Amino acid sequence: MLSKVKVYVSKVYNPAFNLAFESYLLKHNTPDTMIFYLWQNDKTIVIGRHQNPYKECDLKKVKRDNVTVIRRPSGGGAVYHDLGNLNFTFIAGENVYDVDRQCSVISDALKEFGLTCEVSGRNDMTIQGAKFSGHAYMNHEDMHCHHGTLLVNSDLKILSEYLTVSDVKLKSKGIDSVRSRVVNLSEIHSNIGTGNLNVELLKEVLVKTFLSKYPYVSTIEQIGYECTQPYVLETMQKFETWDWNVSESLEFDICYDNKFKWGMMEFRLKCSNGIITNCDVNSDCLLEENFDQLKSRLIGTAFEKKEMLKIVNNCLKQEEIRMDLRNWFDKLIFNI
Repeated sequence: MLSKVKVYVSKVYNPAFNLAFESYLLKHNTPDTMIFYLWQNDKTIVIGRHQNPYKECDLKKVKRDNVTVIRRPSGGGAVYHDLGNLNFTFIAGENVYDVDRQCSVISDALKEFGLTCEVSGRNDMTIQGAKFSGHAYMNHEDMHCHHGTLLVNSDLKILSEYLTVSDVKLKSKGIDSVRSRVVNLSEIHSNIGTGNLNVELLKEVLVKTFLSKYPYVSTIEQIGYECTQPYVLETMQKFETWDWNVSESLEFDICYDNKFKWGMMEFRLKCSNGIITNCDVNSDCLLEENFDQLKSRLIGTAFEKKEMLKIVNNCLKQEEIRMDLRNWFDKLIFNI
């Protein structure tokens, strides 16, 4: 039976920390407690548990602009976070968890700003047919988590650029994101001309609305880097690793090709869990070079630029080819 509620507001904009703290809340909550957690990430693409980062975003632009790419433990599609976006999380046990009631916290809060929204399917909330919120779900034993995004004043132009896959030939068995027309709440709100709507004000109204719908003994706590829970720190480190963010990708095929003075070069790679499991290296180069050895050495190697460059440097004897491939690899995105 529900007897108390806890509200947490993160003061940290680091996605690894925020996801780690969310995971801590999910795995350490008790059945008598309902949790409401608000958090923000700065310049981050968050992909779903079963997605391939190479297929979900333009990694060239992402790396150029120092955008973080991170995998969350829940399913669903890829989303872009910046400080104009507010993330929410509800965590509750089996007897308390109610997605409709949880969504009503958001819809009733928006009514305070004169906005009327709709729940679209299981994963979206919309206003005037445009999506401002996407939701995802996960469980731990009998504890449930419902989390999502709220576009308040996000840079939608940048969002569309980052979440457009670069021109790379790629086949993947992962789950693809479904792109929808999105809108900022502030844009719609400005059209009806009733006061101000920003992230900080929305936080306040959401907390007030949540506490009115769950009128139990409550605590409100701001969370920052002073958090020393060992689980949070360990999980944060895990969420920052290549193994979690890339190696966890499902099996996929990728093809890179380019034309050089000495001929065409094509790499066809099959990857699984971040490792090259099969490889085909094709070239019409007339220079004497051992591309067969390059092919055999690449199999079993991590799908990372530095590891592949080591093999290129060790296997190929023509300096011109080695230099061209090094320059080419520098322009490609193998790892995030």
